[in-house]
Amino acid sequence: MIRALARILGRKVLRQGARGGAQAAVAPRARMYQDQPPQREAVHRLGGGLWLPGEQRRAQIMSRLADAHLLAVLPLWLGQWVLALLRCLALISCKAPTAGFSQLGASASALLRLPLIGHLRRFRRSGRKAAQAHRARAERPRLPADALPQAAERPARP
Repeated sequence: MIRALARILGRKVLRQGARGGAQAAVAPRARMYQDQPPQREAVHRLGGGLWLPGEQRRAQIMSRLADAHLLAVLPLWLGQWVLALLRCLALISCKAPTAGFSQLGASASALLRLPLIGHLRRFRRSGRKAAQAHRARAERPRLPADALPQAAERPARP
């Protein structure tokens, strides 16, 4: 009930644990990001290595499209549709139709988010530009200390 109320209000709620002493912050709209993707522990009983959890499949497709060269985005986008259909057919032939259709749905949901793909591409491009400017600033030659004018040689300020 506390979580439902927190979702309605959209606020952080502190609640006591089952034993009464521990408190946990519940933030319904919080997003957590990880540097390293989690190891894949879930393997479909019939699909085996073809099956990925939906979130990982969507992230895999989005990162491929976001990192690709501009001229390669359209062929890659079309190729991802073909691969999604082939993956679905392969999972159906392995007698895992639910896994096949879930993979097809995850792929379609990632491929149909064109504005999000555009946003990711712009965001990553700005990050690359900032990194390039930082490297250029670091590579700029510096004057040695003896080449700088000393205080006695500098003209006096009026």
